[in-house]
Amino acid sequence: MRLLLVIGLLVALFVLELFLGTGYLQPAEVIDALADGDCHPYYPIIQTRVLRALGAMVAGAGLGLSGLGMQTFFRNPLAGPGVLGITSGAQLGVSCLLLVSGALGWSFQAFGIGASTTLAICGLAGAAVVLFILLLVSRRIRSGVGLLILGLMMGYLTGALVNVLQTTASPERIKNLSMWNMGSFTDLNWDQWWLMLIVLLIVWGVLSRWHSVLDVWLLGIDYARTSGVEVRQMRIGLIGLIGILSAVITAFCGPIAFLGLCTPHLVRGLFQKGTHKQMIPLTVITGATLAVFCDFVSRLPGIDFTIPLNAVTSMIGAPLIIYILLKGRRVYS
Repeated sequence: MRLLLVIGLLVALFVLELFLGTGYLQPAEVIDALADGDCHPYYPIIQTRVLRALGAMVAGAGLGLSGLGMQTFFRNPLAGPGVLGITSGAQLGVSCLLLVSGALGWSFQAFGIGASTTLAICGLAGAAVVLFILLLVSRRIRSGVGLLILGLMMGYLTGALVNVLQTTASPERIKNLSMWNMGSFTDLNWDQWWLMLIVLLIVWGVLSRWHSVLDVWLLGIDYARTSGVEVRQMRIGLIGLIGILSAVITAFCGPIAFLGLCTPHLVRGLFQKGTHKQMIPLTVITGATLAVFCDFVSRLPGIDFTIPLNAVTSMIGAPLIIYILLKGRRVYS
């Protein structure tokens, strides 16, 4: 029953995204625009809203799945997609484009491609560098805590480099970087959406096949090894899959906060499920619903401006994490 409610909420939010927002459209206008296609003056608006809603669904599902994978990998309920430093790597790549290219006099269209695509390519490049370093070092670091510390240090290092770049950048370039850091589903194009969807489906399929191994992993590395799990291959595979998924989403949508961290906890609270066979599809659906809800709140009807997406996700996610911490303290103290 709760699953049907979540799916119904997702469908309702998707429909509302077409009608409501900073500019309200009548239901008849939306239907006519969808029926007439390019001939209707409102069709570009509807197409943009459809792509934004679909992008929110895929990104939310991917971030939720990434959060579940990281919490399983580190056996830590407060781990999220950003703990490996891959998000910070994407931020460094985008910063190099926005800040360094401005100093050199380059434009986004210098290579014959659009601004959003150029940003995505640079974000992917920065994330790929960090992911490559993590995969290379993971062969020598056997401790999950060691990898967690390494990811945090990579985040600090890339953050320091971004701060250095900002000291020589113009205010306009710094503003552009700040806007990207707020996260958004608006600048997606169909090619980017399809790439996100394909990566999501691949990671979803692989993790679904590994569901029993992931359950064993939660019992500890030693127990997993004695149960026949190839620990080294599992570590590299899980880091690689989650890293690629979170890198693609971050490059296209910006660093979206709290969705990956909160979604698995929301699933456990709503559905009271513990095995990965059950958790994985529920996390995908719940993550998609939560992302569309946050995007809808950021564009509430009646206001003539857009609330930053990360502000909405933080206002929803931070109280949930605080609740988890307080509940844990009562249980384990």
